[in-house]
Amino acid sequence: MRELPELTLAIKRPNGLMLVDGCSHAGIEAILEAASAVDPRTEIVFGGLHLVTTQVEEIDALVENLKTKWKVQRIAPGHCTGEPALADDFRTLVLCHSLDPQVIEIVVAEL
Repeated sequence: MRELPELTLAIKRPNGLMLVDGCSHAGIEAILEAASAVDPRTEIVFGGLHLVTTQVEEIDALVENLKTKWKVQRIAPGHCTGEPALADDFRTLVLCHSLDPQVIEIVVAEL
């Protein structure tokens, strides 16, 4: 049985893309690279980052790239992001850490 490729929804907004992703199996940086063909700016990423088993050093490097290279403004991480990724510096990008109905209302109101 062949696995379906993961899809990411990119919505163009005035301040950059809103990316809605499932689990980032391809890697969030690969997803951001592909999305940059649409718009190099990313306002927010919704979805899992698939970092549950990732070493802290790799998470730290990823956080630095998200901030500096990709200039991601906010992240609403999903279930498979993992607790280590939600610590320290990563929190400066995190909009919410669970399915908070208030976050969904804010986003829908802005569309």
